Amino acid sequence: MKTGTMVVILLAGLPAFGITRDHILSNAHAYAEHKWQCTSANTTVPASCSTKWKSDYTPGWYTGVCYDWGGYKTIKQFDQDLANGLGAGCHSWYGILPCTTGVDCSGFVSEVWETSHHTTTSMKQVAHNISISDIRPGDAFDKFGSHIVLYAGKSANGTPVFYEAAGSASKVRRNSTGGWSYVSGYQPIRYNWVQERNPSGQGTIASPIRINSFPYDHNGDTSNARETVFDRYSCKESADESGPEVVFTFTLHNPGVLQASVSNPAGVDTDLQLLGSLDETACIVRGDKAIKADLNPGSYFLIVDTWVNKSGVAFSGAYSLHVTFTSSVQTDYPSQPDQAPSVDTGWDTGQDIGVGTDVRDASVAEDVSTADTRDAVVADEAHVIDRVDTAAPDERGDTALPPDLVTGDDGLGPGPSTGDKGSDSSSMDAAGTNTSDTNFVFETRMPDSGNAESDTCSCKCGGCTVSGHAGFPLTSILLLCLVVLLLGLEKRRKQ
Repeated sequence: MKTGTMVVILLAGLPAFGITRDHILSNAHAYAEHKWQCTSANTTVPASCSTKWKSDYTPGWYTGVCYDWGGYKTIKQFDQDLANGLGAGCHSWYGILPCTTGVDCSGFVSEVWETSHHTTTSMKQVAHNISISDIRPGDAFDKFGSHIVLYAGKSANGTPVFYEAAGSASKVRRNSTGGWSYVSGYQPIRYNWVQERNPSGQGTIASPIRINSFPYDHNGDTSNARETVFDRYSCKESADESGPEVVFTFTLHNPGVLQASVSNPAGVDTDLQLLGSLDETACIVRGDKAIKADLNPGSYFLIVDTWVNKSGVAFSGAYSLHVTFTSSVQTDYPSQPDQAPSVDTGWDTGQDIGVGTDVRDASVAEDVSTADTRDAVVADEAHVIDRVDTAAPDERGDTALPPDLVTGDDGLGPGPSTGDKGSDSSSMDAAGTNTSDTNFVFETRMPDSGNAESDTCSCKCGGCTVSGHAGFPLTSILLLCLVVLLLGLEKRRKQ
């Protein structure tokens, strides 16, 4: 067998790079909380595209990427389509239209898993069945040929929470009212390349999420948090923080000013606490939405904790954390290990939240839309690999009359979003190092610290080097190293 043929076969067998569960939930949160503006141009389409289409939207600001039959779009593409005058959303009874934009249920799950476009039927090509007892946040419930929802964990009262692109809601939404009956008859599935562990930590006291550089952005969900250790902090002992918390840590090498902000959807309330050590009495500063502190060099802990009201209700749920640090020392070297911005989950809130005091809204209403209605099943659609505007739709048929737009607290957004910063699920870093055309070196450096999440693997031969974190499957590293070896041998053979 020729070397080139063998390389192609090996590359074809490599698994896709993994994605963490936090990253999946962050992507879903971004779609559900994305604020966009509908203009008059987005409420009409050319007659050559459709004479029957009618938008569910009127000019104004909205929250949640709109539902579009057959839609498979990144948030950035969605915003660009709106700017180009495409119609806002589309239902199945209008067909797949190239002149509208948004996502349908399977397109949404495909996007948040960062995989190619799959329908509810072809999703099995990138996912496998699991039992409901093994369901975890970031998995999905799929009703083949009908509908698919992303599982996001449980609310404070134990009911399931889903993210979905719902035709009846005309948008991507967070659904916390449907209960387990909402997915009755659905098959729990798991994306094949989900990473079960977050390489940066678990968000617990024993394994805090490490912030390695600033600015830092992270999206998570306290309802999925593993601990409820901290209840009241010395900064404000009257505030009940006995709900689940997520623990972060960072080390400063220079003095400076640290600022952090946290935002939540309606019905969720998380607060920030900065500690000098893992002790409630070591609180330096706290805030409902933002904190600011002058800090000296040292190690610190930042806690995103869930507020509990006087009735004992914990307002746990999704949060977006943004942290910056400005050093007060001018040096020729970085004050942090890595000067590059750190985006832990691939989504930047783009919000500028000022530092303020605790202002607690007495009535925190849950952000819910009306329950989705079940629609008739239509024919199975073909699997589509490439990202195209006319990709195969979700097979869900909306046979009922077009529903009224569900607004509620979602109806109008407070203002424009800075947009999607995109996402990069790649975990490998390939760099060329031109050594010698005749000198062949094969080197593999495997993890030696016992922590496969933090060590790296690399291999090099002749004029190339391949390296990367060992957080994704080790077989990927070994196969890639073998590919590099074969390419080097082929290069020498031709000389």
